[in-house]
Amino acid sequence: MNEQTSFFEPTPIEKVKTTVLNSIADLLSENGLSGMTAKFEKLTSKSSAEIYSVSFSGNIIVRIYCGKKVTFLEFPNIDEIGADGFKDFVKVYINSVKEIPEYLDNIRLSCQYILDRLPKEFSCCSRYMECSNAKTCIHTDKFFAIGCFYRKVLHSGRVFYGVNRNID
Repeated sequence: MNEQTSFFEPTPIEKVKTTVLNSIADLLSENGLSGMTAKFEKLTSKSSAEIYSVSFSGNIIVRIYCGKKVTFLEFPNIDEIGADGFKDFVKVYINSVKEIPEYLDNIRLSCQYILDRLPKEFSCCSRYMECSNAKTCIHTDKFFAIGCFYRKVLHSGRVFYGVNRNID
């Protein structure tokens, strides 16, 4: 028997990590990028605070700051979360890490913002008809699929080809 059984409950941050990464995995799947993952890592800090970063494709989705006196989330400065024209990131103060699941919508919004702004490398590939019929990108190489503009079009609900065509 190779399975290990833990007698300890996961820490609050471990629970948050699982919840956040599962939510982002669902969003990536909705965008035709199933199988791709976001990165959740602990950052080094000069203070006693614990700082975590959640990123995808080298872009920060959210930072989590857990200090002795204050806890907050930092999101990229986008209108939907509360933009501030002078800062790269917007802070959302919370009482504890246990509140983070209440902000999953903002985390997903931040991730979608990143996905929508990834550079387009090509309009569509040879699988455009199959993707249209499935209403999602079906390419098996998800790193290749990131650069597909038609994947973004399909995610927006527009279908240009095939049995599901809804654009004239």
